[in-house]
Amino acid sequence: MRIFSHIASAALVLWMMTAVSCENKPSNEEFPELKTCQVLKDRELSSQVLGRTVRFNVILPPDFSEEGKYNVIYLLHGMGDDNRAWSESPQIRGQVNSLAFELGQMITEGAIAPTVIIMPQAWNSFYLDSSDAQKYIGGFCDLMDYETFFHEELMPHVEKKYHIDSRRECRAIAGLSMGGYGSSYYALKYPEKFCCLYAMSQAFFNPLTELAMKADKDALPVIYIANGTNDMTVGQSPKQFSELLESCGIEHSYEEWYGGHDWKFWGECIPKFLKAFGKEFNK
Repeated sequence: MRIFSHIASAALVLWMMTAVSCENKPSNEEFPELKTCQVLKDRELSSQVLGRTVRFNVILPPDFSEEGKYNVIYLLHGMGDDNRAWSESPQIRGQVNSLAFELGQMITEGAIAPTVIIMPQAWNSFYLDSSDAQKYIGGFCDLMDYETFFHEELMPHVEKKYHIDSRRECRAIAGLSMGGYGSSYYALKYPEKFCCLYAMSQAFFNPLTELAMKADKDALPVIYIANGTNDMTVGQSPKQFSELLESCGIEHSYEEWYGGHDWKFWGECIPKFLKAFGKEFNK
């Protein structure tokens, strides 16, 4: 009898554990399965403007289809990096979630509509044409007509190939350091092309001041600026850019938190800029 009593007790405990487990198990609606983005590495575009082949990486949203029309984020790398930086460095050098993972999660959660991310190689061009690079940056950058290439060759090519909606409200631009400068420069100079800018740890050179001072405030993209309080490379440059915009009466958001000029900080920016862009795309 004692043996049967132990067996009955064990069975009752097992049933109770199973019942509790089933009762507390989250539904698929509460925690939908994370959708996976596809990373395309080292795509190539033969540039007549630059007289060379330019590589670029692409992140495609889950369930990408040639029948679709997608938003786009142009994501610019910093000095000394290349087209692979944004798609590989956050998890490798920053020990944070990858860009593709974060995008997939945001799309799954509905925080951003299906979006293509384009990450072009830019050498150390500062994203300028050679005459402006020589005038504003100096001799330490690579001299090439990169601005012309970006707008006349790269954008039309990728937007056709990856079925991107080329309306302003479907385009955003972001970058870090040198890319933060380049993205700010493009956003101020070509406000009709981008709905939102997110500049991280950006370098600050002219002609940003000239562009800001003559800008039509109502025509500019929504502007976000992020800086690490322990950044010893660009120092207060992002804050100075914020102060310039403020002096010109240009609305923007400036945020800083503890971090350096490194991939841990920029990795922490990823969900922030995806959420910011998602908000603008949804308008």
